[in-house]
Amino acid sequence: MGPSLVDDTWTHEGLETDKGMFEIIYGGGVGAMQAFGRRYDQDQILRVMAYIRQLRGN
Repeated sequence: MGPSLVDDTWTHEGLETDKGMFEIIYGGGVGAMQAFGRRYDQDQILRVMAYIRQLRGN
């Protein structure tokens, strides 16, 4: 199981920017998360990003 997306104690420098978050969701994270670029279109990835930002309070 991976770290919480809404926990402030764990951060990944790629998640600090929208570009970085998009790249991680689209291409995956080495040893951390599968890629969703072939499952979701760009609009769906942007919706996931908005949802994560809402959970984090950003």
